[in-house]
Amino acid sequence: LGRAPRAVRRAAVAVARWLEADGRVAGVSYAGLESSPYFARAARLCPKGAGALFTVRLKGGYAACERLVNDLKLFSHVANL
Repeated sequence: LGRAPRAVRRAAVAVARWLEADGRVAGVSYAGLESSPYFARAARLCPKGAGALFTVRLKGGYAACERLVNDLKLFSHVANL
C-alpha cells in the first residue's frame, strides 16, 4: 500500500483516540485502538494497520447522535456500514 493509505490509517487512529478521550463519547469500536478487545488480533492479521472504519457511541442517546450527524462538516454519514 502506498503513502496515502498509511496516512489515512494514522489519521483514523488519531481521531479514534481523540473520540475515546472525549467525555461526550460512550465508546469507540475500532480494532486499531489499544483498548479494543480485538487489538492483538488486528495487529496479527493486519500488520499494516486496522484500516480506517470505526464506530462511535455517544452519550445522550438518539438526540446527541442526530445533532452530531447534522453538524458534521468533514465526514459523510454512511448509514449502511
